[in-house]
Amino acid sequence: MDAKEYLQAMADFSCKINHEAVRLKRLKETLGSLRSPSFKPNYNTPSFGDSYHARMTTEIMDKELQLDTAREELELWRNDVQTLLMKMENTDYQLVLGLRYLDGMNWPKISECLNASLSTVKRWHQKALEEFPAPEQMPDYVQSLVA
Repeated sequence: MDAKEYLQAMADFSCKINHEAVRLKRLKETLGSLRSPSFKPNYNTPSFGDSYHARMTTEIMDKELQLDTAREELELWRNDVQTLLMKMENTDYQLVLGLRYLDGMNWPKISECLNASLSTVKRWHQKALEEFPAPEQMPDYVQSLVA
């Protein structure tokens, strides 16, 4: 596995978590717009709304747990990447890779932050990828995340 694949997989996983967080928020909004189940003694069969509300609540709880776990695993991954970046001698390379893959910045923004031309930033990026000490194989916890 090369450095770009490793770093891009982490960035993609971060985007996936953000997407899931938005979906969870929408699901909660949908649940909030539903009529709450009645908790009065009801000797008849429960209404469709009550069972739907319960299923939605369970689904939200499950998704929240999955999202929390994914965030914790992403934080481990980000810490691993940060440690690997600190092993690099060139601080410009560290910054380019950190801004691109950890902070999710686009090329013009990185160029602006580093006060360097776009072509210089892209050249640094290419050289940084060559120098980045990416693991030959993804750690076990990472493999389960991107599978």
